[in-house]
Amino acid sequence: RVVAKLEACFAECDAARIPTGYYGANWGHVPATGDYRGWAERPLWVAQYDGVPDLDVFMRFGGWTVANAKQYANTHTEAGITIDSNVQRV
Repeated sequence: RVVAKLEACFAECDAARIPTGYYGANWGHVPATGDYRGWAERPLWVAQYDGVPDLDVFMRFGGWTVANAKQYANTHTEAGITIDSNVQRV
């Protein structure tokens, strides 16, 4: 069911030529989709709160072998500001 809904969203965006990617994590994607691999050509922003700001360090899932961005720390406070910590390929 999740796969069908996201497929419809991606198809609509593709038809309108709106670029898309996928934000997710092994721990959410696998149970929700059965490790569906049909979106692996889309850029991945992986949520892996391991404290490691390295795009090459993430649990593989869904056919992705490269992450374009990584959220390596969930919401926390730094210098009095609430943030999420991320790295991204440029």
